[in-house]
Amino acid sequence: MAVLNKPDINYGVWAQGGNIEIPSSEKVEEGWVVEKPLNEQMNWLQNRSDRMLQYINQRGIPEWDFRTEYPENAFVARSGVIYQAFSQNQDADPTLNVAIWEIAFVTYSDFSNYSDIIDNIQNTDEYLDYYVAKSAPVMTAAAKGVAYNNTTNVSGYGFTGTKPEIKNEGITVAEFGDGTSPKDIVTHEQLALAIQNYKIGDIYITTASGDPSERLGYGTWSRFGEGKTLVGFNSTVSNNIPEWVKIAGSEFGDYEHKLTVDEIPSHNHAAPRLRGNVDIDHGGVNNTSDALGVTSDVGGDQPHNNVQPSIVVYFWTRIT
Repeated sequence: MAVLNKPDINYGVWAQGGNIEIPSSEKVEEGWVVEKPLNEQMNWLQNRSDRMLQYINQRGIPEWDFRTEYPENAFVARSGVIYQAFSQNQDADPTLNVAIWEIAFVTYSDFSNYSDIIDNIQNTDEYLDYYVAKSAPVMTAAAKGVAYNNTTNVSGYGFTGTKPEIKNEGITVAEFGDGTSPKDIVTHEQLALAIQNYKIGDIYITTASGDPSERLGYGTWSRFGEGKTLVGFNSTVSNNIPEWVKIAGSEFGDYEHKLTVDEIPSHNHAAPRLRGNVDIDHGGVNNTSDALGVTSDVGGDQPHNNVQPSIVVYFWTRIT
């Protein structure tokens, strides 16, 4: 097929001033069948095609819109910048979704600037700081692996076998090992873990109400033992020691307790005896006998305070 010349798109847009009628969505889906198309709808179709061709002719790359579904590697214009899609997407603004779109082309001024930098790196001696100058190289021997040493090879950063280390006048002053050597370099992560005095399950006691993570800078914490005091675990085998102190996490005790009869100390109360004449058979026969006296009630019948002298603090336990 012969190469076509570009048609004159600027000749005009079909039916730009004529009657236009948008067909229904059902008709658009079905298309023409056997009927004679309405001139208004034909005008609409050709008008839309002409307008799109003119739009592409003027702009080159269409502007992004939220309705269009773009395939991978599609190009769009957005606010004067050309973007290319990493993946298929819809309604993902290129200026806001850097994981989906990237700027497709650099400007000429950016390219020119990068070209000058690369040219200077290749051809201008000592153009970059911390760069080995061709006129005065630091290393005088063949490099064996990645290292930064002086010309005597006794000070600087290098390797002993596969272990990275730093030497000063032939003496190893620091190394990257397995963490057991006194000269091992500690990472920030290792240091942060090492200074965490409270481990998971530990109890933290404070008079401050805030979460301990705000003060200590680590851990997830939960309030512990609210309204209760702490009792030490007891592993002694003895019938005189209650079982609840032999089980970690068990709870016991009351704020107030009302004594039962079995809990009252053994005691008695003195009561007077009564002696008198008792009429046995209303026949006038008198007999002398003893009668048991009863004391009056005392006491308020209230539970007693069962709490030792106390001061309230905050208990926390570390859970992660």
